[in-house]
Amino acid sequence: MKVAKKELLWNIETKLDKYCMELCNALPSNELIAKTKIEYVRNLKDLYDISKFYPTWPFNTAILRKFISTTATPILAMLPIVVRIILIKKFGI
Repeated sequence: MKVAKKELLWNIETKLDKYCMELCNALPSNELIAKTKIEYVRNLKDLYDISKFYPTWPFNTAILRKFISTTATPILAMLPIVVRIILIKKFGI
């Protein structure tokens, strides 16, 4: 997924650079700049921004790791107490 994301971003960057250079070259010569090219550049920029922050795995592993650590910590802290209660009830220790 990471390779596909990098390729997608590279393709968008290439097209964005191409159209930006065309727009920049048209400015000094006072050529009319088509609104469609400007809109296309804006759309490419938006697509790049969206694609850049799109997760490369079905979920963000950093968020999953934080969730598990905050959820598991209190449960693991209670584990010795639960084991002790079970041992007392079962074996009378």
